[in-house]
Amino acid sequence: MKISLTLLLIGITLLSNAQFIELPTTDPNPGHLKAKIHLSSKKTSEALPLVVVLHGCYQDPEKIAHDADWNRLSDSLGFHVLYPEQLLRNNLSTCYNWFIEKDIKKNSGEVYSIHLMIEQVQKSYSIDKNKIFVYGVSAGGAMASALLVDYPETFNAGAVLAGAPFGIATNAGQGMSAMINPKDLKPSEWATIAREQNPGYKGAYPRIVVMHGTGDDIVSVKAGFELVEQFLALNDCAVQPTTTTKAFQENEAITKLTYSNKANEERVVFYEFNKWGHFVPVDPGTGPLQGGQLGMFAKDVDFFSTIWILKDWGLITP
Repeated sequence: MKISLTLLLIGITLLSNAQFIELPTTDPNPGHLKAKIHLSSKKTSEALPLVVVLHGCYQDPEKIAHDADWNRLSDSLGFHVLYPEQLLRNNLSTCYNWFIEKDIKKNSGEVYSIHLMIEQVQKSYSIDKNKIFVYGVSAGGAMASALLVDYPETFNAGAVLAGAPFGIATNAGQGMSAMINPKDLKPSEWATIAREQNPGYKGAYPRIVVMHGTGDDIVSVKAGFELVEQFLALNDCAVQPTTTTKAFQENEAITKLTYSNKANEERVVFYEFNKWGHFVPVDPGTGPLQGGQLGMFAKDVDFFSTIWILKDWGLITP
């Protein structure tokens, strides 16, 4: 019996490890990060989209992949997943240092390491350069905002869960304050802060999906509002939503707001979760709109957030 149990545990470990390939460390690697990649098992000769997934504090690639179900969706829908990984040497809580200026400034620190990883994956695998996306939770969400601002030409779209706008903090003290009581700026002011990273850039900024709970006691929902305003200005959208859907998908806690630019292109989507806290919304099950698993920072609220992000990105057609 002991031998059988041991073999079973070894088998589970091997299966888990098979889900990830260690990405060789980039050179340079100014942020001193690691990374893993999950390659889609879907058979195709076409170049595939790439989703960059940034974990939150006290997480790693395995935990966020488990909670948000990224690897399963990668295999069924056909996209690769890059998982940058924060190290204890950089942050004892394994948070991305979204509040340190050198780590969010273009071509510097952690944000630059992640961008170099994306370039490395593009060289090593067949990636559709027009379909590169970034997803982040909490500290990973704030770092996702930095990637979208610093390298707008790289990304088609992004998603930020319980994150914050770019430039809301540039040191640890400001970061702690911003989580509880974010500064309130005009959309144009947030956009100015963002555009300083690419003063000569004339192209479009990526589309964004923002999700935030009004009961979040770790990162105030006000940070989510400010992030929406930053990308409204960057995408030339009016501050009034194009559509407002209450009780989205018959879930009384969810209000979905969409914002379009002057060309009537949907550029910003905001999911406001009434009274929900600091977690990834999931809906474990086998239904077509179900998925995700319970975890330390994942809660069953009958809403599988990952699937709706993929729909808003256009990676799932209705």
